[in-house]
Amino acid sequence: EKMKKKILYLSFYDFNGGAAIAAYKFFKLIPKNKYDVDFYCYKKFSNNPAVKELQFTFLSYSKFLFNFSISRLIFFFTPLKERQKRSLCIFSTGALARIDLKKYDIIHYHWIFNELISIDEMLSFKKKIIITIHDLWFLNGSTHYNSENVNFLTKILEKFLKKNKIEKLKKKKNLTITTPSLWAHTQFAKKLKNADIKIISNDGRLITKKKIQHISDKNEKICLRNKYNLPVDEFICLINFDKKNVNIKGYDLLKKILTKLNKL
Repeated sequence: EKMKKKILYLSFYDFNGGAAIAAYKFFKLIPKNKYDVDFYCYKKFSNNPAVKELQFTFLSYSKFLFNFSISRLIFFFTPLKERQKRSLCIFSTGALARIDLKKYDIIHYHWIFNELISIDEMLSFKKKIIITIHDLWFLNGSTHYNSENVNFLTKILEKFLKKNKIEKLKKKKNLTITTPSLWAHTQFAKKLKNADIKIISNDGRLITKKKIQHISDKNEKICLRNKYNLPVDEFICLINFDKKNVNIKGYDLLKKILTKLNKL
């Protein structure tokens, strides 16, 4: 009998927030008769026994807390115009030390923040790595979204971190980047254009040698149109936001639309 490939999913949470829920759904969709799949996270919210929390030694947890404190201090002196999540992830923590990585054929990284693991630790895995993009952290310095810097030190920090991170991604072999957002797909394809990574279009056509795959469920869109009797030739824009006045979650776009509709 052919040995099943083993996949390790890694995310900060398993079911708290959009990125974690997406990661968990990806994990659930993997056919267990073809693959052995484990899901590790910093904090577990589901009751699924297949999901495990990362186990830290006293030393590794101390490093994690120290790195977190250092990053907050650095961010204090390099502020942003708006409030948003930021992650340095440049200091190792040993978060994966208690996992037998040798038994896995693939590591699939999802949303990582709060200095859980460094970019070097992520990319040190010798076999296949998949990174699913839930925001733009892998393209930016410390920010998870595009941001306008407000002081000189912030610009220096972000430029240094961004350049360092992109160079590491470009050099990494056996890496696949996937994203559910066509806009993010375009952003990454542009920044990593010289990398040895395939870029695959939404319909599966190979565009270049690089590999950044946009995932989109066309059948789901058709089902939604049928369910709500929506014409197939109309363009529909859906905006979701979770906090008022938080523009990185789409509130600014929603407000503009509602203001215009109100006038009409």
